[in-house]
Amino acid sequence: MKRVFILFSAVALMLGTLFTSCDDAEYPIKDNSVYIAQAALGSTGMTVAMETAGANINIVVRLAKPTDHDVEVELTLAPGALEEYNTANDAACLLLPSEHYQMESKTVIIPAGDVSATLLVRVNNFDVQGKRYALPVVINKVVRGNVEKIEYPIHVCISYCQTADYFSAGDEGY
Repeated sequence: MKRVFILFSAVALMLGTLFTSCDDAEYPIKDNSVYIAQAALGSTGMTVAMETAGANINIVVRLAKPTDHDVEVELTLAPGALEEYNTANDAACLLLPSEHYQMESKTVIIPAGDVSATLLVRVNNFDVQGKRYALPVVINKVVRGNVEKIEYPIHVCISYCQTADYFSAGDEGY
């Protein structure tokens, strides 16, 4: 009889714990936010084949919804994100040396009424010598506009390989 009572008490305690919940959690509604579109798609990176003329990379910065004013966003490189990227993807990418690329600007402006703007990164052709390179880009801050940036646990990393290695790498090209 004592075993039945203990078993019944244990089951009642487990059921009580299972059906108890917290209903006072507060989740504020965000009016609008800005993010890097490639990161929002769940992509850990973009793979680009190195062409003879180099490569152009378009990094798309998006708003959740249009605004009635311009939104200016500053992007920056996050070299520390490269280690996270390499660990998550079992990769050994190196940080792309600054002499091999040009960013047209550090900021992008999303015009009033629009939801996106593109930052062009131009990568010069260079001999990668069988190595893979990445350029981890994140949103640093919202310079102008009352919009919150979304922090994703991933970063847009752009890997480079020579054309011959591109199709054998097993990565998806974007």
